[in-house]
Amino acid sequence: MKAVTAGFVCVGAVLLLVGGGVVAQPDAEPSVAESRSALAQWTSLKDDYEARIAAEQSRNGAFSPALVDLLVALGLAHQEYGRSDLAVDVLERALQVRRANEGLYSFDQVPLLKQLMLNEAALGRVSEAVEFEGRILEVARRNRDDLRSVPIFREAGDRQLALYERYLAGEVPGQIEVNVSQAGFGPMRGGGQGGFGSGGGGRRFAAWGARANYNAAIRSILRNESYGHEDLLEIERSLTRSYYLEAADRNYPRDGPLHGMGRESYRRRVAYSVINSGEALGFANALIELADWDLLFSYNGAAVERYDEAYELLRRGNVPEAEVRALFPVAEPVRLPTFTPNPLAASESVPKDAGYVDVAFEVSRYGVARKVDVVGMSSESLRRVSHDVARAVGVSRFRPRPTSDGDAPFRLRYYVDQ
Repeated sequence: MKAVTAGFVCVGAVLLLVGGGVVAQPDAEPSVAESRSALAQWTSLKDDYEARIAAEQSRNGAFSPALVDLLVALGLAHQEYGRSDLAVDVLERALQVRRANEGLYSFDQVPLLKQLMLNEAALGRVSEAVEFEGRILEVARRNRDDLRSVPIFREAGDRQLALYERYLAGEVPGQIEVNVSQAGFGPMRGGGQGGFGSGGGGRRFAAWGARANYNAAIRSILRNESYGHEDLLEIERSLTRSYYLEAADRNYPRDGPLHGMGRESYRRRVAYSVINSGEALGFANALIELADWDLLFSYNGAAVERYDEAYELLRRGNVPEAEVRALFPVAEPVRLPTFTPNPLAASESVPKDAGYVDVAFEVSRYGVARKVDVVGMSSESLRRVSHDVARAVGVSRFRPRPTSDGDAPFRLRYYVDQ
């Protein structure tokens, strides 16, 4: 798989632009009259802008700053009419003029580069689209201390993470199959650090690329001491999600580096909560997320200490009971990790009057389900499903209750669309 090494940019990331609905398509074929009208409008706009461009160039030269807006307008007119090929040529010229006046790495050229990337993707010219994304990232890297680099890094990271998840789901051809559903049910324990196998290079670059871009965004925010930046927590969450997915994919041992890197992200979030507000609820929530992470990798003692610390903080801070129970529920369990889809939760597509299976179970101090028991079902025909649900509960990890809450069984209802 072709990659732009400087930015960890895979061709597959740009394929997401083509397949993800970024480029608008008409809902239906236009009539002959509509086609003629659109052609007339496009021709009129094209002739007008070309005349104005020629006049400005005659007055002030081929690199007049005023040409940029005129060229962009002409390029968008081409694009609106569906002539992405012409749009690319005109926008390329606008980019050259902008760079001649403002420098090779000014942020003002980023919208142009994005438009060029989308047009190249629309034309199916993947390598050219990848090149433009690389140039966008190069602008961000050259301006790392500028907060305008943050959305660039984040968007690139999101595309890479989405690509990685497609690899894991088997949607990208030519890669080894990976079953993440079972890995997602349980904690990380044992196993070797075996590589991705043949054909895994693209997947590896997707995971590393997402991580490199998320870390670059975080560093930019922290260099500016913008601890309350609106994107910071979401970027941190995406970063730790990438660690977890790779750990599950590669069956990492509990003491592998991915646990430590994820733990650093959670520790930063604890610090952000103190810096930004210092309120008990935010601080406790950050501690609980850190404990969840440790528990997933079977660092049980450290996890229990953080849970107890968070619970005491909530009580000492007189946090309302409803807020406490949102973090430490009494009746319905919190399955870990909370940042991945919960296979035990009811799907939105399943009506609430559908069939169901009721399971009761206890959760140990270390988050392990025990005494799992099917206590009810809407129909005897769901007997096989009930065994599957009980098995899924048994291999899952859950957030434990505080010791003072006792160990009464949790109850979970799993809905089944019959």
